[in-house]
Amino acid sequence: MNNINHKQNEEKILKYYFTQRTIYRKCKKITNITCIMSIFVYLFGVLPYTSQNLSNINLILSSAWIIALFILEYINGNIKKKAVDYQEYIDRTLFEFKIDKKIIPILSKLDNKANEIIICNRKKYQQAVDINYKYTVCNWYSDVSYLPLDIARVVCQNENIRWENRQRQLYTMILAGLVILLISLAGIKAYKYNESAINVLYVVPIIIEFIKMAINNVNVINAISKAEEIIDDLYLNIERKGNRYNKRNISQQSIVVQELIREYRLNNISVPEFIYKRMKIKEQHKSTDFISLKITEILNNI
Repeated sequence: MNNINHKQNEEKILKYYFTQRTIYRKCKKITNITCIMSIFVYLFGVLPYTSQNLSNINLILSSAWIIALFILEYINGNIKKKAVDYQEYIDRTLFEFKIDKKIIPILSKLDNKANEIIICNRKKYQQAVDINYKYTVCNWYSDVSYLPLDIARVVCQNENIRWENRQRQLYTMILAGLVILLISLAGIKAYKYNESAINVLYVVPIIIEFIKMAINNVNVINAISKAEEIIDDLYLNIERKGNRYNKRNISQQSIVVQELIREYRLNNISVPEFIYKRMKIKEQHKSTDFISLKITEILNNI
C-alpha cells in the first residue's frame, strides 16, 4: 500500500544513507577530540605538580582551549547540519513529503557531495550496501508495506526515535554525575592549596564540554518526548476509529513529528561506545519487537 520499503533500498537512497553516516563520523571524531583535550587540560591543572610548577602554562593552555572549544563547536555544528540534511532528504523522499531549499538548504549540492564521499570510500560503501553486513544501510525501516502511507510514515517515525530516549537519559545522568565530581575535586584542591579563582580555570573547558553535552541531550529527550506524545495520540485515534481514522490529521501531525525529529538530530551528539553497545542490542531488539507488534495491531484495527 506504500513504497517505503522498496524506495529505501534504491541506489540514491543507499548512497545518501552511507554519506550521512560518513559525515556523522566526522562529528564523532571532533567530539572525541574535544573531550580528550578537555580532560587533558583538566588533568594538567588538577595534578599538584603541574599546577604548582607550571601554573602560567596551565593558564595559557586553559584559555587557549576555551577559545578553541567554541571554534570546534561551530565547525561541528555546520558538519552535523549537512548530515541531518541527508537524513531529512531520505525521510521526506520515502514519506513523500515536500522537499525544497527552505527545508534542505544544500539540496542542489547533495548528490555531488555524496558522489565525492563514495569515490573516497568505495570499499566501505560496497560493504555498507551488502544486505548481510552487520551495519548495512539496507532495510532501514521495518516492513510497513501493508499499511497506508499516512500510517506507515508514523510507524517509521516511531521507529526512528523508539530507543533513543532511554539511551540519552542514561547518558545525561552520567554527564551530570561527572560534572559534579569534577567540580568537587577542583573545589577540594583549590581549598586545600588555597588557590585563587583564576588558577582553577583548567576546570572550565571540561565543564563547558560536559554541560553542552547534557543540554543537547536534554533537548533531544524533550523533542523525542513531544514526538512520542503526538504519535501515541495518532495510534489512539486509529485504535478508536479503525478505518475511519482522521487521515488529514495524521498527515498533518506526521509533518510536525518530522520537524521534531530534525530538531533532535541537530542537537544529537555521539554517545560513547560503551553506552551505545550496552544499549544497542537490548533496546534495538525491544524496539523492533514493539514496532512489529504495533504494525499487527494497526492492521487488525483498520
